[in-house]
Amino acid sequence: MQRKSRKLKPIKLLRGLLDLLVLQALGNRRLRTRAIARRIHEITNETFLVETASLVPSLKRLKDEKCIYRDEVTKDKVVYHFLTVKGRQRLKAERRRWDRIRDGVEAATNTPLGMEGDSDFYRRVPTVLHRRMAYRDIDFPAD
Repeated sequence: MQRKSRKLKPIKLLRGLLDLLVLQALGNRRLRTRAIARRIHEITNETFLVETASLVPSLKRLKDEKCIYRDEVTKDKVVYHFLTVKGRQRLKAERRRWDRIRDGVEAATNTPLGMEGDSDFYRRVPTVLHRRMAYRDIDFPAD
């Protein structure tokens, strides 16, 4: 019997992550705003669903920082965005920054519960505490 896979809800974006995703989506491409939103959805394995209107502030901020160039085709009233040299440098820097954040979160979430920092703590607790009624609900590791 096969189970139907549930569709997961898209995750809200952390501050700064949208800029990284926009830069990553553009890469070596020249894309319209709607295409950037679709590309973000694709490259994140459908984890993030970004509305086109949500991209506008990020695109404006990146344009003001000269990380992207906005090319307006007046005949068709179409706007294309693409990375500048500064945008490629920013993409590399943002990747390094988010790699550090990811590594930190991964390290924190892989730490066994109750063993943060001092792993010798429970061994140094006097054995008298093990016998007290107030501490009977605490699971102490075996010596």
